[in-house]
Amino acid sequence: MTTRALFSLLPPVVLGWSIAAADQPSFSGLGDTPAGESVFSIGQAISADGLVVTGRCTPGGSQRTFRWTAAGGMVNLGGPNFAIGTGASADGSVLVCNGATETGDSVAFRWTTAGFVSYLGLATSSPGPRVFAVSADGSVAAGESNTPFVSTAVRWPTTGTAIALSNEPGFTNSSSRGISADGTIIDGQGSGPGISL
Repeated sequence: MTTRALFSLLPPVVLGWSIAAADQPSFSGLGDTPAGESVFSIGQAISADGLVVTGRCTPGGSQRTFRWTAAGGMVNLGGPNFAIGTGASADGSVLVCNGATETGDSVAFRWTTAGFVSYLGLATSSPGPRVFAVSADGSVAAGESNTPFVSTAVRWPTTGTAIALSNEPGFTNSSSRGISADGTIIDGQGSGPGISL
């Protein structure tokens, strides 16, 4: 990008910030599930339109994924053990979450109103896959597939079967952590002997 092109982008960005800075911030609690129960809840991800939040709630001392809306409040979605919502589509109709098996292996899921569907890892060996982000339309997710000594960055299409992303030379472990709205660009991290990015 040329210097001239860069400067041509600055005024709208500064103006947008000024308008946002003039707004008065507010804080809204997400509530409890069930209402009134002493719980430990965390909001982990929010939809692009700001109308849906997901994370974890602790009904009855268990940990489950919730979906919060202004109209419906916090709803326990049930689903896998020790689950936490980690990503939401633009309108919040698709959520992704991580849970755990009874033996402590990780499991990754996609949620819609039809329920939870597993994201499958590259291998069936422990400790299993984890998902961290989902595209705007909910069709592509990003995360990692884990075996005992290696994590591999992956992307999941709606089918739920992991597709490995190629590692940089020298990397022995990698993970996808974010995804663009259209699902074509994924970011994350990688590491190897003497390398950490």
